[in-house]
Amino acid sequence: IPPADAEDMDQSIVYNPWPGICDLLFDYPENNMYQFQFYRLIHAICATNHEKTLKLVVQKYKFASKAIKICSAKAFPSSTRGVLLRCLNALRLHSQSISTHSFLRHYLDSHDGWKAFQDELKRMTLEQQQPGGGIAVPNSDEQEIASSQAEINIDLGSAFAAEMGFLASVQPYIETTEVATVSSSQQPNSGCGPSPSKKKKKKSKKKKK
Repeated sequence: IPPADAEDMDQSIVYNPWPGICDLLFDYPENNMYQFQFYRLIHAICATNHEKTLKLVVQKYKFASKAIKICSAKAFPSSTRGVLLRCLNALRLHSQSISTHSFLRHYLDSHDGWKAFQDELKRMTLEQQQPGGGIAVPNSDEQEIASSQAEINIDLGSAFAAEMGFLASVQPYIETTEVATVSSSQQPNSGCGPSPSKKKKKKSKKKKK
């Protein structure tokens, strides 16, 4: 809350609300309503690729590191594990759709903890998406549901990505290098004299004695 004499404060000061917003998620792990709203915020900054906010959340607050630490704790699972997995997957999916030179992609590619947690993140996500929790159970036709996790796609373009808010229009980023070569004969004439191809050679004339 700004002080009473806020009018006398320097107008150039910019307040960063994200540490408090993130702290609330970890301080109140049983607040499901806040978890729902928090994911909407994370998805919004990913959907807009707002790099200034991503730097505050991911780099300055170290959200990814804190979320990975909690999700990796197997002895006492936190009530925030579900929403943290969703947030981490949102960062993973968004990083697939942006250039390798963008902030988030570059930051995550250089983050040792993030890279080491990728296999575990995918495994935990696949377990959540597996029908029957990974246990083959009979359906109405008395047929068992396949329990193979390899059949579930959790990348961009999948039903999982659409449920996370990443629609089919969000595609993986592919690096392309296009080199346009224009021949000199195709370049327009500048108008300052005749073109080189139309220059006439001057013939030297000998004077008659």
